[in-house]
Amino acid sequence: MLSSCSKDEPVTPRNSVNDIAASANAPVSANAPASANGTVKDICGNTYNYVKIGSQYWMVENMRCNKYDTKSELAGYKLPTYVTAEFTPYYADATNKKLWSTSSCISTLPDDQVKKLGYLYSWGAAVGVGYANEIVNPYYEMGDRRQGICPNGWHLPSDDEWKALLTEIEKPQGKEAFSELPAGHAEGSRVCDVGHEAFFWTATNTSKSFFGISYIFLDQINEVEGCIYSKDYAASVRCVKN
Repeated sequence: MLSSCSKDEPVTPRNSVNDIAASANAPVSANAPASANGTVKDICGNTYNYVKIGSQYWMVENMRCNKYDTKSELAGYKLPTYVTAEFTPYYADATNKKLWSTSSCISTLPDDQVKKLGYLYSWGAAVGVGYANEIVNPYYEMGDRRQGICPNGWHLPSDDEWKALLTEIEKPQGKEAFSELPAGHAEGSRVCDVGHEAFFWTATNTSKSFFGISYIFLDQINEVEGCIYSKDYAASVRCVKN
């Protein structure tokens, strides 16, 4: 069973999601890999490096676009910053120090690393589901693949794709290729744990209405965990090539 990322009690995923087989033992880092296999551009004009890890091609930078690409489920829609309606899709800019919760952030994180942190997305925003009643529906049909906020030709990784990545980054070459970028997470308009932790959404739904599955890289204990996370909170997005 996956643990809970929040103060809410843990829940069981709808699909039989097993515990992560082993820790990646990879420290949180904001350094880009030494080499990249190519680049991809999002609809906002941002360019991202990507690398091949195992059989998958992964972005090595966090998404930082607030508009859905032309082939996405919400094509053309522009995300708002945090809104008061619960579970409405939104994003928060992790590079905006004014949003940082000073009690849980490293204020001395170098500016060149802050620029790489990208945006944080609620689960609905990440997977491209626009209505709150669909977001909290544990049986909402997600399909085999969700492009969500990712560029055309890319998609939000599933829980299984994250597990495959973790297997690869236990190997020296995989560990060097993947850069976690500790952007923390957002609880509405408050950004927490910048410089300490990296949260990433999966596209996998759960049996409980208000939770999605995410992966969190923890610098304090130098490992990665899979956990259940409130869909109304915001985490980083890293995309995988189709």
